[in-house]
Amino acid sequence: MFVPANNTRRTDMFALLKANLRKVGFDVTGEVTVLTGANLILTKFDAAFFGWAASTVVQSRNLAVYTPGGTGNYYGGAFPEVVKPYEELGRPLAASSLIQNYIKIERPWITNAATLPIYQHPQIVATNPDLKGIKPSPLSPAIVWNYWEWRY
Repeated sequence: MFVPANNTRRTDMFALLKANLRKVGFDVTGEVTVLTGANLILTKFDAAFFGWAASTVVQSRNLAVYTPGGTGNYYGGAFPEVVKPYEELGRPLAASSLIQNYIKIERPWITNAATLPIYQHPQIVATNPDLKGIKPSPLSPAIVWNYWEWRY
């Protein structure tokens, strides 16, 4: 497994993954090295920690990740069949159409095991009974999401 050495969260997650998989009989080996696009496309790895996180709440938020030639994709390209559903996200859609488009976009990635979600980024949860208006964030990291609505 390729583990980006320049990302502490991913090296820590690899250590947890390795320790927990060892408990159930799997031996995971990893190469901890600096993340570069060239490392990610090497075929010597069966898996790699690579994180995608939405940075906007618009419905076409991950365009650069999922479409061919996208600037944020997994350096190995993308699937051409996701282009049309993504183009449709550029206009208002009914909730049912929106969900169907997201399924069409994610299906080839999951079907081909090009990316598999194995964990969610950790978030900070804290409470103060006097602080009101805190809502879950659709983005990551989410430490100060909707701070403009917080009030005492």
